[in-house]
Amino acid sequence: MRFLCVLCLSAVTFAQTQGEEPSKALDRLLALYKSQPSDWRVCHQIGLSYMRLEQLDRAREFFQKTLALNASFLPARKNLATTLWFLNRKREAEREFRTVTRASPDDPVPHLYVGLAEYERKRFLEAMEQFEKAGDLALKNPEVLPVVAETYDRAGQPEKAYAAYNKAIELDPSAEDGYIALAGFAVDHQNNEFALKVTSQGLEKMPGSLRLLVLRGLIQALLGKQEDAERTLLDASRSDPKSSLPLLAVGVSQLERGRYQDAAASFRRAADIAPGDFRARYLYATALRRAGDPYRREELIAALRKAGALNPKDARPPAMLGQVLMEAGRPGEAVTELEKSLRIDPENPTALYQLGLLYRDQGKKELSRKMLREFEGVKFKKKEEEDEAVQILRIVRER
Repeated sequence: MRFLCVLCLSAVTFAQTQGEEPSKALDRLLALYKSQPSDWRVCHQIGLSYMRLEQLDRAREFFQKTLALNASFLPARKNLATTLWFLNRKREAEREFRTVTRASPDDPVPHLYVGLAEYERKRFLEAMEQFEKAGDLALKNPEVLPVVAETYDRAGQPEKAYAAYNKAIELDPSAEDGYIALAGFAVDHQNNEFALKVTSQGLEKMPGSLRLLVLRGLIQALLGKQEDAERTLLDASRSDPKSSLPLLAVGVSQLERGRYQDAAASFRRAADIAPGDFRARYLYATALRRAGDPYRREELIAALRKAGALNPKDARPPAMLGQVLMEAGRPGEAVTELEKSLRIDPENPTALYQLGLLYRDQGKKELSRKMLREFEGVKFKKKEEEDEAVQILRIVRER
């Protein structure tokens, strides 16, 4: 709530009693409101008091009362918009913020939030324009800078993105998110050696950071330094035995080295630590599949079914399961799983290709041609199976 409070306090237009506790101020204002219900100034101050107490729905109510009495009072509209945003009513919030930008185009606050709304819609050019209008509120704010930097990168401005990531570290050199974001940016641009240096800088400040250790290990794996990667990741695992993330990363490193049985064991331990994490089950199945042991096929099928049950919104477990069932000579079950995968992601190339083959075998020529035609359309646009190290790297960056 810190960012919310900074913004709402910036909108106060007349002072409250110095040193008065928020709850006592609210009691005094509510008593005043009973005798002066049409005073928009009192309504606004009540809204601010509720905001300070983080009673956001009540704050919203009084900001709306303020605007009903004085529609031109912009601080109330800005505070209403901020409150709606943090109540997760973002469409309404954006509408109010855009009203403020039209009336007060130099106010940075509404531009910041409109930029965040455009970012969430992945309209990066529009988001960049809004962030630049927000000025220092966006460009010197450590809580927002990672979003601003990613926006620059996605909008085709990598130099500005790099400057923003560096600024985030400069503003808060003891925050791991800044180092993780900059290292991830470097990896995205195939500058893995630089990414490794960034993790070293972060670990100098935070030597016990689990996320930085895991990220460092993953980058070492991407650089082909597999033994270094495994040592780093085992250090990470020892730093937090209750976290499954290091074991997932160790397993990925073992996969990269072709040590499929060892990888399966690592993913199995990760699943024991975090039984609700579908990734551990899915990667366990990946390791078993690469090991190619026909005697463990039922174990592989069970792992994929569990992964699919834990995350029914991910198309990959049913796609792989369809493949495995097809190889096992169970075409009916395979079709069911592959069709399920396409309902989740209509462009899953594995499901499209395998269904094309299955439909052809079943004599469904039109459906087969349709699936294979769609497969040809997406196979170059979408990687069939993202590198496992990149998958785990994304998890580290998003936490």
